[in-house]
Amino acid sequence: GDDICSPTRFEEEIEFLNAHPDISFVSSDMNMFDSGGVFRVNRYDPFPKKEGFIKRSQFCHAGVMIRADALKAVGGYNESEKYRRVEDYNLWINLYSKGYIGANINKSLYSMRDDRKALKRRNFSARINEARVKYKAFKTFNLPFYYLIKVVEPIIKYFIPTGVYEILHRKA
Repeated sequence: GDDICSPTRFEEEIEFLNAHPDISFVSSDMNMFDSGGVFRVNRYDPFPKKEGFIKRSQFCHAGVMIRADALKAVGGYNESEKYRRVEDYNLWINLYSKGYIGANINKSLYSMRDDRKALKRRNFSARINEARVKYKAFKTFNLPFYYLIKVVEPIIKYFIPTGVYEILHRKA
């Protein structure tokens, strides 16, 4: 409700999809802001590779524009409890596993408020679900064994004291 969409976002994403018929969905970089203004810009790979999904979601979810046929082909979002708070992340893995690919426009067309309330939503259940979806990426894309550390990373983050996490999160 208090996020900000660039006035040109829809136009730019439609133009991108029209110019790239092989791309099934598109997003952009994203500004993170709070009452003090923008404190971080999440930058995304213009053409994410499967390996990137073990590290983090490769797209700004709120800024995504997706072709209806691709979304329908994978059955849309999985609203199961085991994917709560990572439904989008799971969707990207499902799309890539079926041969659909996405892209990112490397400019911030979306801005998201990130505050103390957002931190509280990252509870243990959400961290388990994030680990679950990372494990799915690991298995689905047959990634090397050393990527398993990325699977447990969300659970480790849960145990970091809140003050330390906030400092690390803002510097990331």
